[in-house]
Order: sequence, then structure tokens, then C-alpha cells
Amino acid sequence: DDGDVLIEALDKKISESSAAGKIQAYYILDPRPPSGEEIMNEEDESPVLLITNYDISPATKVWVKPAVTFLGLASVALFSLGSFSFNDD
Repeated sequence: DDGDVLIEALDKKISESSAAGKIQAYYILDPRPPSGEEIMNEEDESPVLLITNYDISPATKVWVKPAVTFLGLASVALFSLGSFSFNDD
């Protein structure tokens, strides 16, 4: 596959440069939604080259994800209770 060859070549060049260990390249399908014209013409999604920081998923504390989930659920519950409290019926 041409994408694999491209990424291997980029990884080799990056490892030889001063950016080694700082950036990473990905060859992905374009994440933007297709336009109406592209849908009507049945055009395939085009690939793009994504350059990111080397560590795209930094480690988080073990309590962060449950805390965010709890805050989200509490916000939804409070919003729904608030909506019902303003109902006159």
C-alpha cells in the first residue's frame, strides 16, 4: 500500500532529524464530512497526512475519567430536574 510506504519513509526521515521523538505522522482518511456535491458524485474520501505531537494520548490520573463521567451525569440530572421544576403542569 502506498500509504504504508509513505509513512515508513517519513518515519525514517523524522528519525534522522532533530524532530525525532517529538512528532509523529499518520496517513488517514479525511475526517471532514463530505459535501453534498461529493455525495452526489459518489467521490471517495481522500487521504490526508496528519502530523501530531509524539504522545497523542498522555497518561492521566486514575480518578480523572470517573470524575468527568460523574460530573457529566450530575449535570444532565440537574438540568432535567431544573427543566421539570419550571413546568407549570
